[in-house]
Amino acid sequence: MRGWRLTCVVLGFSALGLIAAPQPAGKVWYTNFNEAFTQADKLKRPLLVHFYGPTCPPCKAMDEQVLYQPDTTRLLRERMIGVKINAGQGCTAEDIRLVQRFGVHSLPTDIIYDPTTGEIYSQRSGFQDLNNYLAVAETSIRKYEEAELIAAKARQRKLTKERPPIDPHETGNMSRPESSSVIGLDGFSPVAIMMKKDWVKGSSEFAFDFKGVTYHLCSQQEYDSFRAAPEDFAPRLLGCDPVVLWESDRAVQGAVACAAFYDGELYLFESRESRTKFKTNPPKYIRIQHVLNVDNIERRTAIR
Repeated sequence: MRGWRLTCVVLGFSALGLIAAPQPAGKVWYTNFNEAFTQADKLKRPLLVHFYGPTCPPCKAMDEQVLYQPDTTRLLRERMIGVKINAGQGCTAEDIRLVQRFGVHSLPTDIIYDPTTGEIYSQRSGFQDLNNYLAVAETSIRKYEEAELIAAKARQRKLTKERPPIDPHETGNMSRPESSSVIGLDGFSPVAIMMKKDWVKGSSEFAFDFKGVTYHLCSQQEYDSFRAAPEDFAPRLLGCDPVVLWESDRAVQGAVACAAFYDGELYLFESRESRTKFKTNPPKYIRIQHVLNVDNIERRTAIR
C-alpha cells in the first residue's frame, strides 16, 4: 500500500516546552519526541519514530493491525523506545519541524535510529504488516546493539590504555591546587563518572588542578589515574556549554544536572534546552576549536 501524502501545513512556529509529564503507566507509545529521545538515550535503546495522520487510512490500519499488537508492545517496553508524531491534520509546529528534519514525504513513515550518533537504521513509508514491521525492528535493534558494543569497547580501551609515567617534578597545568575558585563537576569525581558512570562526590583531600579547574577525586588510586591523564577524564571545554560557545562565542559554565555523554566524552550544558539542541547534531558543536582560559568562564546562574 502506498504511503499517504502529507497534507498538514503550518503557517508559523512557536516555542514548545522541553520537559513533559511522565508517560502514563502502561502506555507504550510516547507522544513527546524530546521525552522519548531522552529516555532512549538514557536506557541505551534505538528510537522508533512513527509519523502518522489522523485521517490517513493506512495509518489507521497500522494502528489496528500492527502498533498495538502484543509482540509490538513487548518490543517497545523491553528493547526500543517508540514515539508517535502527528504529521497530518492538527499537527503542531514542533511536528512539522520533525517532519522536515527527517525528510518525511508520505504517511505512514517509520524511522529507527541511534539517539546517540544519529545513525538511521531504517526508514520506511507506507503500510507494513506485523511480521515485516517486527522483522525490520529486530534487524535495527541488532545493528544498534552491535554498534553500541563496539563503541563501549573503544571507550574502555581509551580509558584503560597505558598511562605515561608521572614526573614527580612536573609543573604547569597539572598540579596540586594551592587555591581555586572553580571546582570542576561541582565536586563529583571525574574518574568515577567516566569509569563507572557513577556520580560520586570526591574529597578535597584528593584534589587536583587541571587547566585552572580543581577536581575532587575519591581515593589515591583515582587521584593517580587522573594525574596521569586528566584529559581522559575531565569534561570537554573546561566544562563549558558547547552550544553557547558555538552560538555566541561565550564560555559559560555548564551544570552537572545537564550533562551528556557523546562518543565517550563528557559535556556539560547550562540548560536542558541547550543539551537537547546539542543532541540533534553533536558533530556541529564538538568541532569548536577554542582556546579557553578559566578566567574567561562565565558562572551559570540557574538551570533552565
